[in-house]
Amino acid sequence: MSDDDDLKTLTVTCGSLTGTLIMEKFLCPGIHQFCIEINGQLTTPKEFMVMGDKEKLKDWKSAVRLGGQPFRKLMDSGQLDFYQHVESCTGRCAAKTSMRPGADAGSESAICSMGLPTMVPLTHAYDQGSDDSSVDSSIIQARGSNGVLAGSLPHPENLDTDFDIENPLLFWEGIINVRLFEDFVSEMKQALDKLQSDVTSNGLQEEDAQKLTNVAKELKQMGKFYWLLSMQKGAAEVNEDTLRKEIEELEKQKEDKRSRQEELKRKRESFHQLLDMGRYAKSARSISSSPGSSSLDEKR
Repeated sequence: MSDDDDLKTLTVTCGSLTGTLIMEKFLCPGIHQFCIEINGQLTTPKEFMVMGDKEKLKDWKSAVRLGGQPFRKLMDSGQLDFYQHVESCTGRCAAKTSMRPGADAGSESAICSMGLPTMVPLTHAYDQGSDDSSVDSSIIQARGSNGVLAGSLPHPENLDTDFDIENPLLFWEGIINVRLFEDFVSEMKQALDKLQSDVTSNGLQEEDAQKLTNVAKELKQMGKFYWLLSMQKGAAEVNEDTLRKEIEELEKQKEDKRSRQEELKRKRESFHQLLDMGRYAKSARSISSSPGSSSLDEKR
């Protein structure tokens, strides 16, 4: 294989699973691209993560590895990128370069033109300056388009809940570009975890049920719920039928053993009668052969 061929395909792993990354098919944003070959079949990075039993990571870039290194680390450092990323970028991927204080403001011009602040990613917000680890994690620092510190946000519990998004597509594109998408999704996951904990601890309330239903509908999970319920119903029916057959077999065995018990009882009674008959015959012979019995017969 030539060097060019080596660059076209790369060996990737996920847990104990090994596959081949087809670079020409590894297009932005990657997650749903059929670009990994396993046993002659193409699959997506997300499916590859599930097949490698790493679904709990909920991040295919952290689950899939190249040369022992996660994709996220390689892509963040610029050692790996989507195929012809500049020409085919969908805008649904993370920024190609890390956003950090002192970075070139040119890459932020599109974000600034939206009127959105340039956010310092949460993963980098506290790795600059002082080593003091006592920084209040509820404070998120933001820089305006002119690089001036915009201030500190209050704790989320004190924020105005009437905050709304007029243009969702533009807003979330901005969030992705400032590399806060994963943090925002993480916050939503934490909210769901808290809802789950509240329901487990305090029982299901009507408001909780409505929230869960709204989320399921928005994420188009209702069809999947129907499928899961149908699968569980089918499994329950199979188990019920198996148990019924086992009970029938046990009932049959019970009847067979009961018949066997009756048969043994009859045999026992027959043996008892035979033994009694044997004892009676032996006793009669003993009486007839005794001396007293012969003189008695002569007198008669």
